[in-house]
Amino acid sequence: MRKSRRQIINRVVEAIGLIVVALDVLVFFAIYQPLGNQIATVERHVEELRKTIRDQQVRVGVLKKFQEAMPQTGKGVEDFMANRIPPAGRLTRSRITWFIR
Repeated sequence: MRKSRRQIINRVVEAIGLIVVALDVLVFFAIYQPLGNQIATVERHVEELRKTIRDQQVRVGVLKKFQEAMPQTGKGVEDFMANRIPPAGRLTRSRITWFIR
C-alpha cells in the first residue's frame, strides 16, 4: 500500500506541476506578450514624437534666424523702392513723352 500512496502522491505532484506550467504558458501568452507589444508600440510612438519635436525645434531655430534678419531685409526693400524705382508720376510722364515723339 505504501507504494501505491507514493504513486498517487507522485501523480498528484506531476499533475500540479503540469497545471502550473500550463498556467505559466497561459499567463505568458494572455498577459505578458500583449503587454510587451503594447509597451513596444508606446515606445515607438514616444520616439516618433521626440523626433518630431527635434525637427520642429530645428525649424523654429531657422525661422528665428529669418525673423532676426527681417528688419534688415525691410530696410533693404525700402532703400530699393526709394532709390532704384522711379516714382509713378515720373514713369507715366516718360511713357507719355515717348508716345508723343
